[in-house]
Amino acid sequence: LILHSVSNKPVFVSEAFTHKGDTITLRHCFAPTKLADGEYILRRWRNMEGTVTGYCQLPEGQVTLVNCGIGGHMIVAKGKIIDCKDLGGENCRMTVWVQMEKPQLIERFVAREFAVVYGDYGKEVTEVAERLGLRVLR
Repeated sequence: LILHSVSNKPVFVSEAFTHKGDTITLRHCFAPTKLADGEYILRRWRNMEGTVTGYCQLPEGQVTLVNCGIGGHMIVAKGKIIDCKDLGGENCRMTVWVQMEKPQLIERFVAREFAVVYGDYGKEVTEVAERLGLRVLR
């Protein structure tokens, strides 16, 4: 909600899956259609018969990420989406690779859930979070 309110843009909500070096992967079964770089495609959800979800290619570009944990703290980070794929099989349809601007923040992540928006909104998100009484971990 904070990311959307400061950017007025659609937000990709996802879960962390892996990390290697300065790059993390985020996954979810769909993204807002407004984020699509090309055609939005309907596919089976995790290849299960009788289900449907959407897949879209997310474009490369600078993003702001918010990682919130249990309690009154969160991480605000910057990164760059460098790839997006549908790995198929039992996986979520969307796997997104994000190269972190400050990879040392990976060790501070407090949960698996992330909200991602295109653009640099770190300062604005931090200001709103602090006004709400949240502690921003740096």
